[in-house]
Amino acid sequence: MNRHYSPSQLGMWTRCPRQWQYRYLEGLMLPPVGAMALGSAVHRASARHFNGILACRPGLAHAAFCDAAAEAYDAAAAEVDWTGDGHDREGEDRGALKDTCVTIAGRWRAERCDHLDTPIAVEARLETVFGDRPWSLVTILDLVTSPSGADTTTVTVRDLKTKRKAPAGAIRGTPSIDESVRDQLLLYAEAWCATAATAPDRRPQLPALACEYAWPRGTVSVPLAPSRAAIDLVIEDLDAMHAQISAGLFPRRRQGWHCAEKTCGYWSRCMAAIVTDR
Repeated sequence: MNRHYSPSQLGMWTRCPRQWQYRYLEGLMLPPVGAMALGSAVHRASARHFNGILACRPGLAHAAFCDAAAEAYDAAAAEVDWTGDGHDREGEDRGALKDTCVTIAGRWRAERCDHLDTPIAVEARLETVFGDRPWSLVTILDLVTSPSGADTTTVTVRDLKTKRKAPAGAIRGTPSIDESVRDQLLLYAEAWCATAATAPDRRPQLPALACEYAWPRGTVSVPLAPSRAAIDLVIEDLDAMHAQISAGLFPRRRQGWHCAEKTCGYWSRCMAAIVTDR
């Protein structure tokens, strides 16, 4: 059976194959948490802004951008399972998260949106096939920019990440990209090349990559130079993941922050009885 994988699926599998089984094989979807509503809202406002520019219209002004983020947050927050006092399962407050969302959106609009190259793709959904492999890769690229809108060969694939505090190293001026985000960006580079290729043996050069971090007190763009060897390693990870899935192997990965009652929505199904019996 041909399966469709995504960078987020690979990230979940790397954290815990049993989580992947519950979510993608058994279809047990968890209500989103407030942080997901926040990130989705800023992404939606950003997409509206850059889609307007793609359509040769002015982008959203700062106030309109923040309003768009606030409206998108309200819509996304409606899907969150809030408690009676307005907190999600991670203890985050609904109103405080909305304020943070608008602040982050304002930072992103004021500090980065007017300083990027011309957008040539926004929220682009791409499906990539790898020869005769029994799986394909599905990606959604937040933003692809070019020094000239007519030039689709020299591009930068940009991924927007919202955070509630500065990313690692940003305060010292040496921001870094964690391994899961790095793998995600490398797969985006592969997907863009496969889509932009005019023939199987005529693939364009790998795009530049950038992780665009935005948090309440700042923004920073962290570049990543992709290489074919690095991309091939991530594709090998996907091959290994597919082999284990096909063999029905979904071990619990109990070491790490993710395996706790507060952070794993599948805890009661997966670990509660085991911990109680200890």
